[in-house]
Amino acid sequence: MTQPPPSGPQPSYGQPYGPPQPPYGPQFTPQYGPPGGYPPPAKKGNGCLIAGVLTGAVAVLAVAGIIVFFALRNNSGEPGGGSGTVAEGTQEPDGDETQEPEETTPPPPQGEFTETPECDAVEPDGLDEFVPGHTLSIDEVDTGDQEWWEGYHCTWDNADSSGDGSYYFLTVVTNDPDEYDTVDDLDFYAGDHETERVFGLGEGAVSWYDDSREVGCVATYIENLSISSCYDEMSDGEPLPEEEAIEKAEILAEATLEKIGGR
Repeated sequence: MTQPPPSGPQPSYGQPYGPPQPPYGPQFTPQYGPPGGYPPPAKKGNGCLIAGVLTGAVAVLAVAGIIVFFALRNNSGEPGGGSGTVAEGTQEPDGDETQEPEETTPPPPQGEFTETPECDAVEPDGLDEFVPGHTLSIDEVDTGDQEWWEGYHCTWDNADSSGDGSYYFLTVVTNDPDEYDTVDDLDFYAGDHETERVFGLGEGAVSWYDDSREVGCVATYIENLSISSCYDEMSDGEPLPEEEAIEKAEILAEATLEKIGGR
């Protein structure tokens, strides 16, 4: 006899039990599954960053052209509204040399993380309090052949055959700071959900509740690394209240950052 699929949240990387069948309740849509899953499709855009770099380069060339133009004009002897150059008109008194402006070097790209920490290394202290007796499943993030970012999907759960239990879904991603601004991952994780700012967590953080998948989530980032922390508990097929699920996701996100070293 075929066993019915469990209700409640399913592993974030797929639905091994097949499509949902009544009367066992809604299944948890794969959090990190195929295109259209959760979060949005893996292909991230870095067009705005590239456009900004190109715009900056054009501006630099334009300013350089203006400087060369006026230098040639002043040296050619053409009238310029006065008998001397600007430098002659603003000559300092004898004994004081005009100081050349110091050259400034642009700051290096912010990219503290050159490797993505693995799930075992970022398992938050105190996870047993939220997911006692948990097991861990790991998948690599599908980046759509984009080589400037990588990551892992970590799922800790203790669900029984009915789907009741606790679930902690974590995504850890690192980006090449020359290609992508990691703050944009907050929107990438949250998708179309309405978010609220979370203060005191990483360099910026937001929270939301996904009522279609019955999980509370918090996303944050430090330097070129971002995480998405989602939590739920199922009891008799019923999830946690929204605020409680978000609160526990935030606690676990903070503990995860402490393990990463970015709190």
